[in-house]
Amino acid sequence: MPKEVLAPIRHLVAPHQVDHVDDLRWKGKKDRFLLMDAGKRGYHAFVTNDSTQLESVEEARAIRDSGMHHISYRHETRRGREGLALAIAGVLASVIPIIRELEQVEGQRLVEIQAIRPRQRHTTTNPTTHPPRYWSRRRK
Repeated sequence: MPKEVLAPIRHLVAPHQVDHVDDLRWKGKKDRFLLMDAGKRGYHAFVTNDSTQLESVEEARAIRDSGMHHISYRHETRRGREGLALAIAGVLASVIPIIRELEQVEGQRLVEIQAIRPRQRHTTTNPTTHPPRYWSRRRK
C-alpha cells in the first residue's frame, strides 16, 4: 500500500501498530517469505493490493501458514491518481469495521475490501445564481 496512506490509517486504528515493508527493510522480499517473516514476528494482519495472492499456490499456502489475517483491496492503476484515491478511500472507510470484526473472531480470516465505484461524489453550486439561504449580498 502507498506509504502516504499510513498516517491516516495509523490514526484510525490506534493503538494497533501499523508498519510498512519499507520501514522493516523488507521491500523486494518475495511475498511468500514476507508473509512467513511477518507471521513469526507476531503481526496479526497483512494488507495488500496484490489481488492475485490467493490465486498463487505458493502465496496462498504462505498466507495460510502465516496465520495472519489477509486483507486485500484493488487499485485500478489504469485510472492513475483517481484510481489511487478510490483505493485509499475504500481502505480508509473499511479499516475501522474490519478491525472491530477481526478483534471478535478466533482464527484467521481473509478480507477483501470492496472498491468504491468511480462516480461523482460532490455537488457544486454557483452562489450567484443559486445562493444558499444564509448567503447575503455584498454591501456597497
